[in-house]
Amino acid sequence: MPHTSAELSPAALQQENALLEALVEQRTAELVHANKTLSTALQEFRLLVQQAPLPIAMLDRNMRYIATSQRWVSAFGRGHSHLEGLSHYDVHPDIPQEWIAVHRRSLAGEQVTKDEDLWVQADGTKVWLRWAVSPWRNEQGEVGGITIFTEDITQRKQAEELRLLRTEMELLANRQIAAQTVAAIAHDINQPLNSVSVYTGTALNMLRAGANQPEKLERVLQGAVKQAQRAGRTLQELLNFLQQGELTSEPVDLEAIVRDSLTIAADSSVFACQPVIDLEQDLRPVQANRLQLQKVLVNLLQNANQAIRDAGMTSGGIRITARTAAAGNCVQLTVHDDGPGLDRETAKHIFEPFFTTKPKGIGLGLAISRALVEAHGGQLWVDLEPGPGAKFHFTVPFAP
Repeated sequence: MPHTSAELSPAALQQENALLEALVEQRTAELVHANKTLSTALQEFRLLVQQAPLPIAMLDRNMRYIATSQRWVSAFGRGHSHLEGLSHYDVHPDIPQEWIAVHRRSLAGEQVTKDEDLWVQADGTKVWLRWAVSPWRNEQGEVGGITIFTEDITQRKQAEELRLLRTEMELLANRQIAAQTVAAIAHDINQPLNSVSVYTGTALNMLRAGANQPEKLERVLQGAVKQAQRAGRTLQELLNFLQQGELTSEPVDLEAIVRDSLTIAADSSVFACQPVIDLEQDLRPVQANRLQLQKVLVNLLQNANQAIRDAGMTSGGIRITARTAAAGNCVQLTVHDDGPGLDRETAKHIFEPFFTTKPKGIGLGLAISRALVEAHGGQLWVDLEPGPGAKFHFTVPFAP
């Protein structure tokens, strides 16, 4: 049973008071020590904030700056050399309402973080940020304000977006090349089929007329067979393309490609004269897709011949040259005709899709040719230097 003061003697009562005073003094000393420790910790934290190599700010409950790192001042000071005592919202009046709500949550004791956040400033500037907001506590253990860590990750986001854009552009370019290649192959299928129609029509007329010319009939039918085979080869290339998603590239003999292209071009066009082939001796094989390279050469040869014929010229030369390019890692081919040439305005638009100087042309030949050459890592251009005729050049890399 506890004693009351009435039951204690004066001496015992004096002893009890002394013990109580000692206990109070001890608890007071402990509390003072704890407050000093907490105060010291807060001072050390302020010093840590000021010296931090990262953008950090310490604010009170009224969102006024108590301490900031130099990185914070540099990144978010908006012209101020010192921020202590200023209102965060006065320095940044364009802060989104969502962030103000985050500050209130943190002032209530919550820690909030976000790895990526887009801040559209008042002047329209877009800044990507990574941030964390945490409460800090005073000597009484109450929330005295918040600390904000904010890092500008705009450059990183831009780099990521640039990588994604490049990937999308590469996919788009590959799809465009694929579509253009299919269009070129499909277009070339029609040419031999038209020739087959002409040959078989001629043979049919000969038979109906009772012409006794077996050798001529045989030549006509052989021509039809040859063109049908050509259409079959082209169709097979198209089927392979559709199945594989791309046309394979391999080391090919350039001279064979040039001569095959001349044969194909001559099958569908009447040349005013035999084109001249001028290839550098001992050229290395080139790394290319045979069909695509043929498409380019055939198109340039047909364009050169058409330019001569459209000009009403009864004779005109076409020259195909091939030389090792100055860089040494590719060959430069040139198709040069003696036709009327191109004016500068036409040359500026000659590679644009659907631009054509032909009455019946659709303006895709040179656009497709350039895309096919670029798909090989080369370039296709027209010579704008003054002189007779037109000169088209393109490069193809040598096989490794």
